[in-house]
Amino acid sequence: MDVIKRFDAKLCRFSLCNRYFAYSGSDTLFVEDISTGKSRQYKCHHTIEDIAWSPDSEFICCGQYKNGTVQIFSLCAPLWRFNLESGQDSIADGIWSPDSRHFLTTAQFMEYITIWSLVNKTACYIQLLKPIAHPAIKFSPDGKYLALLEAEGTEDFLSVFHSSSWEKLCTFKCSKYINSSGGLAWCPDSEKICVWDSQLNCCRILVCKVSSQSVIASYAEPTINKPAGIHSASWSPSGQLLLLASYDNKIRVLNNITWTSISEFDCGQRVTGRDNFIYTQVISKPSPMVSSNSTHIKASFKIVEDRPVSIKSGMKKFGYDLKWCHNGKYLAVFNFRFDHAVRIWNMENLSLHSMILLDFPISDFKWSPVYHRLVLCFEKPVITVWTEDNVQSVSIPFLSKKGNLKLKTVEWQPRSGSYFALCSDAETVLVNSAIF
Repeated sequence: MDVIKRFDAKLCRFSLCNRYFAYSGSDTLFVEDISTGKSRQYKCHHTIEDIAWSPDSEFICCGQYKNGTVQIFSLCAPLWRFNLESGQDSIADGIWSPDSRHFLTTAQFMEYITIWSLVNKTACYIQLLKPIAHPAIKFSPDGKYLALLEAEGTEDFLSVFHSSSWEKLCTFKCSKYINSSGGLAWCPDSEKICVWDSQLNCCRILVCKVSSQSVIASYAEPTINKPAGIHSASWSPSGQLLLLASYDNKIRVLNNITWTSISEFDCGQRVTGRDNFIYTQVISKPSPMVSSNSTHIKASFKIVEDRPVSIKSGMKKFGYDLKWCHNGKYLAVFNFRFDHAVRIWNMENLSLHSMILLDFPISDFKWSPVYHRLVLCFEKPVITVWTEDNVQSVSIPFLSKKGNLKLKTVEWQPRSGSYFALCSDAETVLVNSAIF
């Protein structure tokens, strides 16, 4: 494997402009210019828990949320600093505004949002934020609007704000269509917003349109089908399909014309159909000459012909991670209950294309931003690479001799996909994707 560099770091992020690579292992942030190799560093007050680039790549944020602190640094003005202090309250999360001149933090118990201005270093607040498991605030894809879920008494509301002035544009009453709002998802056209019900014994949504300030659709799975609640919703890149991932191990596919279900994906424990590829991982036993504490491992894949195929049950928590490839042809689905497997659906014919079965729980998976290529990582120093034609394993030559080294995340360079980074609990490597 063509490893470009190794870093003593547990966190890493590429800038959205493709030029910089930021990483951190403790309380120091390092930013490296990928093309020149020159780096700079910034010292923080506490251990860095998260790194976030501004959309214009001119600023970088270091979240120290447990200590109620966020520090923002400028790449254009090295001496400029902005320290965000929440006082006694811890911070649950933070996101950049689309204009890169504001940073939004959510209080620990989601009572309110603080909008910090980098221009005049002032703050304003939005109250009555609804405390939910999913982020209750999201910017529209075009950056013009901010949508958030509010709770006032027993009533839930969806409010939309102008992101340029933070003035409220419109409010939708959710309680007329659903019992309790569980999350929201913007359509790629920045016009429509889906809000789903959080109750576990129903499958209901409403779809609001910003320009007309009206509810244009609602959907409810018939109770005769004994539906389960919705964990999350995801729009296709074209905005023509809306997927509802439910707790009954099913994903319902709705179209944007009639807002009815046109297909249903089974993401349960068994695969019975034969018109797909199932790849299972084969781990080779280490040589007697290799230490039992070594990170050395050999893995390969074989195609399973027999049906049905059962998947190992893993985490006890419920939920999904849905990720679309760059052009929407494929959808990768990870069901938390079966954390050794990822399913890949062909969205052109709404059928299961492949399933990858690993010997270990999957810790992360990401699509290449330009190719139909999916990289998966798990607790060993080996990555799995899926393409339309095959699946392969690639060993990672980490320097650490730590026997229980675990891969945690994979990050792609956003625009070109020329490089990707692999973060473990001990170090990070930057890899040239030309190896594939």
